[in-house]
Amino acid sequence: MNKTQDELKQDSIKLHQHLNRIVKKFNCFDNNVFKMLDEIPNKSGLMIFFEKGEKFENYTRIVFVGETENFHSRIKSYYTSHAKLVTHIRDALGNKLGKSVLQNAANKYIQNNMSFVLIPLSDKKERIYFNKRILSTLSCCDSFKASNGWLGNYAPEQYKMIALSRLWAVKYPFGNDVLDEKDLKRLEELISIGEQI
Repeated sequence: MNKTQDELKQDSIKLHQHLNRIVKKFNCFDNNVFKMLDEIPNKSGLMIFFEKGEKFENYTRIVFVGETENFHSRIKSYYTSHAKLVTHIRDALGNKLGKSVLQNAANKYIQNNMSFVLIPLSDKKERIYFNKRILSTLSCCDSFKASNGWLGNYAPEQYKMIALSRLWAVKYPFGNDVLDEKDLKRLEELISIGEQI
């Protein structure tokens, strides 16, 4: 990685600008999981999650990035079962409260606190490419900070990467490959195409 902190900050701001402007945002703040799931397509692509109370510059802060073959089934797993994201949130909740909590408490946390956008992208190689580079760019940017009260700060020691990266991710943060100008243009193009579907 040959980028300065200022360059990483500018790229992180551009990324947040692109993703925060997506019109179709999904959430389950009304607790109607199945109504929300009915709107999610059976397509492959990137999922970008935001969390209430988290800000970066003047934007809602990205807290998770994932890629999937099927939006519908993967998103359903976050709201109704024990996907990795759910497990990380459950363990952080337990640490914060000082007691064990059940998986459904984590599902409920996601329902009440998280929103997300979808970027359709069928090419698996390209999905993984962007997943890695987005997470690396954000985690390597020193000014990309979590709030003091962010739940991820309570992640258990074996998943300390969550608190360090300020992201609900343990696999790709702090990688050597970060977004470049060409990548940001491609993401903007993918967002525009996705909004027409």
